Amino acid sequence: MHKPRFFSALLLPILLAACGTHGPGDTCTVNDPALCDSSTAMLQCILGRYVSIPCAGPSGCVAQGQTVNCDTSVSVAGTACPPAATGTTCQANPSATLACLNGLWQQQQACTSCSVQNGQAVCAGGTGGGAGGGAGGGAAADCTPDTCLDGCCASGQCIKAPLNGSNTFCGAAATYCVNCSATNKTCDRATYSCVSPATGGGAGGGTGGGTGGTGGTGGTGGSTVFPGAHSSYPRALSYGGPVLSAPRFISVTFSNDTQTFVSAADGFIAGIGSTAYWTAIASEYGVGAGTAAAPIHLAETAPANIDDSQIKTWLAGKISSNAPGFGNPTANTLYVLFYPAGTNITLQGTASCSYFGGYHNSVHVGVRDVPYAVMPRCTVPGKTQVQAMTSTASHELIEAATDPYPNVSPAFGAVDLDHLAWEMYLLGEVSDLCAQEPSSYFTPAGFPYMVARSWSNVAAASGSDPCVPKAPGEIYYAAVPVLNDTVSFTFQGQSGTTKGVRIPLGTSKTIDVQLFSEAATAGWTVDAYDLGTNRLAFTWNKQSGNNGDVLKLTITAKSKDPQYGGELFAVIANKGADYHAYYGFVGN
Repeated sequence: MHKPRFFSALLLPILLAACGTHGPGDTCTVNDPALCDSSTAMLQCILGRYVSIPCAGPSGCVAQGQTVNCDTSVSVAGTACPPAATGTTCQANPSATLACLNGLWQQQQACTSCSVQNGQAVCAGGTGGGAGGGAGGGAAADCTPDTCLDGCCASGQCIKAPLNGSNTFCGAAATYCVNCSATNKTCDRATYSCVSPATGGGAGGGTGGGTGGTGGTGGTGGSTVFPGAHSSYPRALSYGGPVLSAPRFISVTFSNDTQTFVSAADGFIAGIGSTAYWTAIASEYGVGAGTAAAPIHLAETAPANIDDSQIKTWLAGKISSNAPGFGNPTANTLYVLFYPAGTNITLQGTASCSYFGGYHNSVHVGVRDVPYAVMPRCTVPGKTQVQAMTSTASHELIEAATDPYPNVSPAFGAVDLDHLAWEMYLLGEVSDLCAQEPSSYFTPAGFPYMVARSWSNVAAASGSDPCVPKAPGEIYYAAVPVLNDTVSFTFQGQSGTTKGVRIPLGTSKTIDVQLFSEAATAGWTVDAYDLGTNRLAFTWNKQSGNNGDVLKLTITAKSKDPQYGGELFAVIANKGADYHAYYGFVGN
C-alpha cells in the first residue's frame, strides 16, 4: 500500500520540567521527564503519552530540578501506577496491599492495617488474597525452592513474587499454594494450585529448571529452546526509491552558534560514516560507509524563525549560486544543517522542540533532487545539549541515507502491511521504529558522540533485538500478541486491511501473548496499554513469565478512534526501567 508522504521527522514533544506544562494524553517520548501535574499527581510518559499517576502518599508530588518524587506509599485500587513500580504499596480505606498490574494498582490482600517498609507493603491481620490472590494467611507449609520457581519460600509456603521481573521478594501480599505436599502434589506457579508433578511444565526451562516439572517463570511452563516461538516482527520495506549508497555528509553551521557546538557537529559528521555503528545500522539497506566533505562555517547568522519552505529556498540558492562548499552536489551528497539555539523552525504548521526534534527532506535543484537534514537545538532532559544534537543527527542521517527523497521517490519509509500498527504509531522509517525504546540512545565504544539505534530486519527475524547495534551482553526478551484476524483500517486518507484483533464494540476477545528471549534470562512482567484515550480495557490470566510461555490477554473494545477506524495498543515486556514494546491494532 502506498501512502502520501510529506516529511520525515523525529517526533519530540516539548521538554519543560514545570507543573501544568502538559496534561494527561499529551504526546511525549521516553526522554521526557516526569512532571508534577499538581501537588498530588505526577505525569509520566508511557508509550508516547503522558499518564496521570496519583501521588496519594503524605509527600504528594514534589519536583526538585529534573527529579520528580511521587509518593505512592498510600494509593487506591483501580488508579494508575508507574509502569516500573516494584514491590507493593498500601491502600488506607479499606486497608489492603496493592501491586502495580497492567498499569493500575490492584488489591492483593485485605488487612487490618497496612504499612510500607523498605519499599514493600506489610499487611497485619491478613484476610486472604485480593484480585488473583490466594488462600490468605496462616497456610500450612508445602514448598521447597525446587517447587517454587515463580516466587520464593517463606515459612515453607510457595509465595508469588510481585510482578516486577524480580524473583526475590517474599511478602505478605502474595499468592501461594496450601498443603500440596499432603496429597503428594506440588505448587503449580502458573495457577497457584496444587497439581500432580506430571501436569507441570518441562523439566527445567526458563530461569528455573529443577524438579517436579514446574518449568520456567511463565504461564505454560517455559522452554529451553531459544528464542521461543513467537509471531513475526515488522519488516522495513522500500517503496523502490534510491538510497545513498556512499553518502557524503556536509556539516553546515552558522556564525551565531557557539564553538562548542560547531566543533561537535564537525567532529560528529567527520567520523560517523566510518564507525562500526554506521555499518551495523546501514549495510543491510544497501548504504555503504559515509565520508565527510569539508564543513561549511557560514559567516551569516541563522534567523530567529524559519520555515522548511524557506530552508528549501535558501539551500537551493546556495547550491545554484555555487556558494563556497555548497556547489556541485552528487547523487550521494547530504547537507546536514545544524541550527543554533534561538532559532525556531516550523514544518507544515508544527514547531521544533515541541513536535519534532529533527527531520529530513529534499529540494529540487537544477537536474537533481538534493537531500538535506535539519537539526534544531533542543533541550532533552537526561542528555547534554551536545548529546541531544548528535543523537538526533544520527537518527536523521540513517533515515536520510535509506529514504533520501521521501516525497518524490521514497525508499525505506514503510513497514509490511501486516504490521501497519507500528507505522501508524511510530512512523515508518528505520530509526523511527526504535525511537520509543528506552535503550535507543547510547555512546558507542570508540566514538565520543551519542547516537540512536535503528531497525534491522535481519535482527528482528532472528529473535534478537531489532534495534541495532545491540548492547554488549544484552539478552533480548519480548511479549508478542498473536494477531491472526484481518481487520479494516483508515490511515492517512486511505483504507485497507491489516493483521490485528477483530472485536465488535462492546464485546471482548482473548488472545495469546507469546513470551520469548534469545537466551536464558530472568523472568519479566507483561502489561498492555491503550494508545488512545481509554477505548480499550485489558485483563490477563497472568502477567509474568519467561521464554516459551504463552499468556492470555482479554481485550474489551469500548470505542474506537475515528481517524483509524479502530484502536492501537501495545504489549510491553518489562524489567523495571527497561522494556520492549510490540504494537497491535483492534478493528471492530
